[in-house]
Amino acid sequence: CTTVPQVCLDLATYLCGRDEQSRLLRRTVARYLIAAEVLTLRDISMAVRKRFPTLQHVSDAGLLSGDELSLYEGE
Repeated sequence: CTTVPQVCLDLATYLCGRDEQSRLLRRTVARYLIAAEVLTLRDISMAVRKRFPTLQHVSDAGLLSGDELSLYEGE
């Protein structure tokens, strides 16, 4: 089973580049991976559910932008 930190390390290896666009791409993909993990764990872990009781809390933590939250909620 591959973990999010391992995928992020692989991401840094394969999405190379020192320019701003490359850095933002790596950062965005890593944020999406962490957001997906949090959204999944909210359904199976009470500790995660307590930390992120609503989707707005996930957004407030910086894992989803306002636009991404609207898309996720289907608005």
